[in-house]
Formats: sequence, C-alpha cells, structure tokens
Amino acid sequence: MSRNKPVEIVNLDALDRLLLNILGDVRTEGMSRWFVTRSRRHIRSRPQLLRRFAPQHASIGTWPAWVHEKLAAQETLYRYPAHPEFTDGNTELHERLRRLARWIKALEHVHDAALEKINPRFQFCSDDQHRAEMELKSLLKRPTLEDAEMAAVRWYGGLKKRLEIYEEDWNTKDHYRFDDGWRVVRLMTVQSLEREGRMMRHCLGDGGYDACLSSGPFQFYSLRDPKNRPHVTLSLVGNRLSEMNGFANNPVTGRHRLRVAMFLNACEVQAPESPEVMFRSSMDHNGRAYIVLQ
Repeated sequence: MSRNKPVEIVNLDALDRLLLNILGDVRTEGMSRWFVTRSRRHIRSRPQLLRRFAPQHASIGTWPAWVHEKLAAQETLYRYPAHPEFTDGNTELHERLRRLARWIKALEHVHDAALEKINPRFQFCSDDQHRAEMELKSLLKRPTLEDAEMAAVRWYGGLKKRLEIYEEDWNTKDHYRFDDGWRVVRLMTVQSLEREGRMMRHCLGDGGYDACLSSGPFQFYSLRDPKNRPHVTLSLVGNRLSEMNGFANNPVTGRHRLRVAMFLNACEVQAPESPEVMFRSSMDHNGRAYIVLQ
C-alpha cells in the first residue's frame, strides 16, 4: 500500500502526552518509546488525521522557532487536532492504539503471572513466561503498528488454545499416574465432558452423555500428557472397557494403547467384548485376567 510522505506536526508534545495516556503504565524497558515513535510515524504519514497549521495559528500561543521558520519559507505544517475536532479516523486510530496497549499489558501480565505463579491458568510457568518474554522483545523490533496488530492476533489465537488446556481441579480426578508425568483422569463433571469432546473432536461433550455422570454404570476416563492435553478417551460400563477413541474418533495409536493397557491392567478392568477396541483378555500364571494388545 502506498504511503504519503511524512509531514511535520507542530504539537508533537501534546500528541506524545496523548499517546502515553493511551498506553498507560508499562514496565517493559523501551516499550513507551516504541509505542510513541511507531504511532507518530503512522500519524505523520496520514494527513487525513491532521489539521493544516496556517500562519495565523502561529500568532496564538508560543511556538518553537523552527515552526516560524518553516511557515516563513511557505512550507506546509500540520497539527494533531484537539478532541472536539477528531474525525472518525482519529477515533478509530485511538481504539486501535488502545487494543494494542491492552495487548502489551496482557503480555506483561502473562509473563508475571507465570513467573510468580499467581494465576493457575498459566501453570506451565517456563512455557508461558518464555512466550510472553519473547513476544515483548520481538514487539520492540516491529517497524509498524500494522505489524504489531498482526502479531497480537496470532498471539491471542495461540493463547486461546493454550488456555483450553487449563481445567479446574474439581472437573477431573486423578486415577492413574505414569512415571513420566502422563496420567489417566476420570471425567467428573459436564464441563469435563464438554472440554474432552471439544479438544478431542468427538461427541462426548454434546450433551448425550451428561446424565451418565450421575446415574448408571458408565465411567469416562481420559489419557492426559504432562500439559493436560487429552489423547485417548475411554468409556467403561461397570468394570468393563466399552469404548476407546483417539482424536476425532480415530483408532488409538500404538504408543497410547500401551499406556492404556497399563492403566487397565493396574485397575483390573475387564477387556471389551467388542474386538474392534483392539484389546483382548488373557490369564497370568495365578489365573488372574489381564489385558494385552491385539
């Protein structure tokens, strides 16, 4: 997109105060300077956001010597308008700047919450702290407001996905733990079924199984990695495995089936009657039933 040649603005001090007021308090070194300089650059290349500064305006108030010199040389100068003179373009720009300021503060909050462990949603401290810190450093190198806005959209999208991993403690109950941080949890609430169905892209969270939580022999379990992401959903009827689904109801991969078999054997769950669930029963030397991979 073509840009206008940057123009001279006579009331930069007033503009800077406005920009710093929009940004508010931030602690990242250099962020206030970045915000002001990028906003200035954006405004100076868009005269439609400005007002012409005519010689008669220079007679009102006190202006720097360079302003009088440029007016004497018949150069065109501009001023950033006061609030009553704002156009729709100014109002839109201010809202964009406020959104950008909120993003900067959100990055700082995520970094601090992860570092100081003050918000359980950012429980994987090193990951969230590193992401926020790298984004803040990267922001200081972005040349335009548009670049920063695109980065904000990407970051918010990624944050939304990461926050889906978070789950309140009462929604699940640990049932089996592996030595490497993986675990099997029992799904205890409607919210846990909804999250499982949403993240695994299957129908568990569509409402059809909600009543099974409070009555009947049904139990639902989920194989979770150390970051609480589900990989396998299991349904038990009584003490028998009824159904086992991977992502989008696809077959469960071999590496996950091994973990599931370990869990089922440890809990003495009976093998399914349906052969397509990929397990079968056998007997150990003491006559106890156990589950093996098909």
